[in-house]
Amino acid sequence: MVLFHPLTGNGYLPEKNTHPLINEKALDQSGVMNYLNNQLGFIRGIDEKLNGKKVSDWIKQGGTDEDKDNWYRGMWHFHDPTKEWRYAGIFGMAFSSLDWSQNKTIGPGPTCSDLTPLDVPCTQPPPGSNPTWSWPAARNYYYQALTSGDPTVRGEKFGKTFLALGHVMHLLADTSVPEHSRNDQHFLFPKGSRYEQWAEGESHDTGKLPTFIAQNSSMVYYSVVTNQSNVPGYSPISNFWDTTPDAGNANPGNGGTLIGLAEYTNYNFLSPGTIFKNYPYPINPQYGMKYLEYVAAEDGQLDNRIYFSGITSDSRPIQHFVSTGYLWADLQSVPTSTMDSAKFILDENCYKDYAYILVPKAVAYDAALLDYFFRGALDVSWPETGVYSIADGSQTPCDANGNHHQQFTKIKAAILNTTPNEAIGAGTLTAVARYKIIPNYAPDLSNYPPDGSIMSAVTYSYSVSKAEEVNNISANAYDEVTFDFSLAPIPAGITDLTLQVVFKGTIGSETDNAIAVGMKDITEPTHLTFWNLSDMFSLKYPGTDYVPYTFETLQTMAQQSASLLDWLDDTNDGSLNDEVYLKPYTSTFTISFWNNSAMVPATTVDIPAGGHIRMLVLVNQSANNYVELKWHDPVNSDSVTLPFTGVVDQADQSGAYTTPTPVDTFREKHAEDWQTLVPIKQHNYAGVVGCKPATGSTYCPYSDEDADPVTLTPTQFTTDFN
Repeated sequence: MVLFHPLTGNGYLPEKNTHPLINEKALDQSGVMNYLNNQLGFIRGIDEKLNGKKVSDWIKQGGTDEDKDNWYRGMWHFHDPTKEWRYAGIFGMAFSSLDWSQNKTIGPGPTCSDLTPLDVPCTQPPPGSNPTWSWPAARNYYYQALTSGDPTVRGEKFGKTFLALGHVMHLLADTSVPEHSRNDQHFLFPKGSRYEQWAEGESHDTGKLPTFIAQNSSMVYYSVVTNQSNVPGYSPISNFWDTTPDAGNANPGNGGTLIGLAEYTNYNFLSPGTIFKNYPYPINPQYGMKYLEYVAAEDGQLDNRIYFSGITSDSRPIQHFVSTGYLWADLQSVPTSTMDSAKFILDENCYKDYAYILVPKAVAYDAALLDYFFRGALDVSWPETGVYSIADGSQTPCDANGNHHQQFTKIKAAILNTTPNEAIGAGTLTAVARYKIIPNYAPDLSNYPPDGSIMSAVTYSYSVSKAEEVNNISANAYDEVTFDFSLAPIPAGITDLTLQVVFKGTIGSETDNAIAVGMKDITEPTHLTFWNLSDMFSLKYPGTDYVPYTFETLQTMAQQSASLLDWLDDTNDGSLNDEVYLKPYTSTFTISFWNNSAMVPATTVDIPAGGHIRMLVLVNQSANNYVELKWHDPVNSDSVTLPFTGVVDQADQSGAYTTPTPVDTFREKHAEDWQTLVPIKQHNYAGVVGCKPATGSTYCPYSDEDADPVTLTPTQFTTDFN
């Protein structure tokens, strides 16, 4: 019978600093900071607060909690890479840390058949265990966070994502402890092995461990995962532990770089209970060089101690590989190849030399694990339409809260796989719009632009599209996807708009549950107004300024001025009755947008005289946007291409707002009191006006302050977006 201590199987000790320190250093050395900024929109990176804690604090907490949550968790912290994976746990009966890191069970606890069938007895986790801090759990929390429209839920799930990753990093780091990769139980020691105690002392008491972590770490690229064959039912992260699922010797690897951490540790290092026994490696004749050194003994006196040195499979020298014990004198005439393990010990100098190699290895492998988790990347760009979305500004439907507002229900985007060296296969795509809602927004922009100091205090809101199934996402050409936001429309009265696209499915060898993310900062809703101004005729008369006149006014004026009648009467019949160009008329407008290679029609609409359409667009950039207005009516058919500025009215990385994009006022209308002028505001406008130039010019200015519009209500139109 074995008496298990409550700290069963701990690796680096949790009650001080080693595991959280390893996790923190791995986070620093990974590429996660850029990912958090560019793909997730965390402007503070690892200092972003999620559910009350920073990203870095959640990662460190996971490193601590994997030992602290439940004493029995330590039973599943061993992995022997010389065994078949199903027998690789301690005593060949318990889940190994490789299995435990991939436990899919959420609830009372896993069963022995959850991951792979066993034909030998298996040690079950006790009832009530909490195995929710695994790689699959982290993936699930991550996807839930990305695709939730509730800011509170997003913060909670993101926090759990990084907490779960901290747990998995702990399990991987434990395989850098020789006892854990050589199944050398140390349950009866109240604080784990002496190697672990030494590492904890260095990290906590003297501060030396952080120094040599920084000095000696080298990145382990996740090619160790993608370059190896994968086992059905397991994630490719298994290769961070062990690249040989079948029984056999630990894999020395190619220079020690493309192997699992458990293999590296097992192959190159000794543990107190496996010194030159139980495993064929390290090969003891390799460690035949010995030398004498004076060391401080427990009684404070200097002792002579004989050490053997060695070298790892990746050419790292180990000066104090193993030391002779007090029975060494009995073996001086015995060949090195027949060394008796009982005559050797590992002391403080050995632990120090081991840790100088193994702790940085743990940091490097954990950093690579993080990079692998966050490797999935997408690029989001503008679609063939030239715009991401168009909304009809005449429509203010009622939302779920009973509010009427303009809104976007579809977004089109072009998506490219930018995940390094891995294909994206079948899965789903979901778009998430993040934005800040302008308080007291009015659809006619009467209280626009918003105040930056007010907007800085507004929290983010989210709209989530329906999931779209895809067979793959190309890395060579953009695929265009239309995202349906009809269940959670994006309101028009917003700032700080970003579009995030989330893929869930197969990436490379990781099937079904892999995630890739792309994020695009696009412009805010831009109001474009197009007018049929034929209700007024622009005429430079009687003075030097152009003045708009109604047809009725021109008839009266022509009756009083023979010269004016002669100028306007093109048919020479002595009246203006058949001068069509002077009268109001309906005009057909076609609006197109430039997509960097061609003009793409967005809508064709008949606009009555004096009418207009209000088109709200989401575009790719603030500058270099182009719209084409074509018109056809009884008088003329022509077109004009105009540049316009996409709205930028949002906070920068420091939280300070940029200069608000101004609005233009065109055609004010008198209110019912006929005293108050009600402005019609937009960011950009264009109109078609009938005019009679006084010179050879074909352009006539339009004096809008004298021209009340027929109506303030825009004409309705349709596009592919509504």
